[in-house]
Amino acid sequence: MDKNFNANKNLFKAEIAQKEGILNMPALHYHNEYEIYYLEKGERNYIINDKYFKITQGDFVLISPFELHKTAGGGFKRILLNFTLDYLLEYYTDKTTDKLLGCFKNKLIRPSREQLPYLKTLLEKLLEADKTNDNSSFIYLGELLIKLGECAREGEDKLASAPDHQRVSQITQYINDYYKDLGNISQIARHFYVSKYHLCRLFKQATGVTIVEYLNNIRIKNACCMLVETKKSITEISFECGFKSSNYFSNIFKKHTKMTPSMYRKFNKK
Repeated sequence: MDKNFNANKNLFKAEIAQKEGILNMPALHYHNEYEIYYLEKGERNYIINDKYFKITQGDFVLISPFELHKTAGGGFKRILLNFTLDYLLEYYTDKTTDKLLGCFKNKLIRPSREQLPYLKTLLEKLLEADKTNDNSSFIYLGELLIKLGECAREGEDKLASAPDHQRVSQITQYINDYYKDLGNISQIARHFYVSKYHLCRLFKQATGVTIVEYLNNIRIKNACCMLVETKKSITEISFECGFKSSNYFSNIFKKHTKMTPSMYRKFNKK
């Protein structure tokens, strides 16, 4: 899970990147800051918790802290903003901060042609402010969040998905709802009245991860929460998260977090 946020840059970070060819993030991950992803060029597939989106040029994707996410697809140019709750609270009141973060109720925002130029200007100012360590970045970020909220309210009717995208979203929703009880991929295939082969092919092609990888990510994320927030034994947690063996759970957990469950609990103990 991603822990690479640079806390030395005043809890705010902005970057731009451009890649050619097919590029899939290696794994689902999450972090403890808010993230705004703006796709300037290209098309990408985005998975966030139980939601799946096909994003195109001019789209904004908003990710809240501790939401599992991953992007996959062809070449692209994008701008990425990361900031923490503490960053906003350093400059704004609690009430104002809540209002600014209201846009994060939407995972995908598709501005109109008329709205986009001003949003891009704000992004450019944020990139420059981060590059020069200009403390005025909070002003541009606040304005961006307000404008994204306005765009979300005005553009909900433009986000209809193609049938295949709707099906992938239904699959991710189903896995999130029933991850504790799912025994195998065939169970998911039967629920959606498709063959196991078609299910696996559709999901991997769309998301860049296998269904088993996605299911294990959901289980491990929930196990992480239980390890920190409860006093249940590791064996209890493994079964409650859908693993049939505590040894298998420990192996998968270490593969995802680079720690054993007991180490993770000790390191993250509140």
